Amino acid sequence: MSGTVSIDSRLAGRVQRDATLFIYAKAADSPGPPLAVLRTTASAWPVSFHLDDSMAMIPSRRLSQFDKVVIEARISRSGQATPSAGDLYVTSPVLHPAPGQKLALVISREIG
Repeated sequence: MSGTVSIDSRLAGRVQRDATLFIYAKAADSPGPPLAVLRTTASAWPVSFHLDDSMAMIPSRRLSQFDKVVIEARISRSGQATPSAGDLYVTSPVLHPAPGQKLALVISREIG
């Protein structure tokens, strides 16, 4: 899955240059760790991304094994993977991955 992540103009001033940005895919109907994770920096918007099986946290849980996924993007204030108050994020609707599918995500929410 590929696409871009941008930030809502109301929040752009709150993001430090080179802030840590996590983009990850989760199974929509199954708990557990993300299926694919990309850690990058938000030095310029929009940020392009690509998630695939090579980015699996657990080799036995790959993105290609799931029919319904959710993509999340989160700016981590601490730089850590664990979400915390003040992090900014976006969550996609449930998606059915398809070849060539492109997403456009806009970060517009804050963890309270």
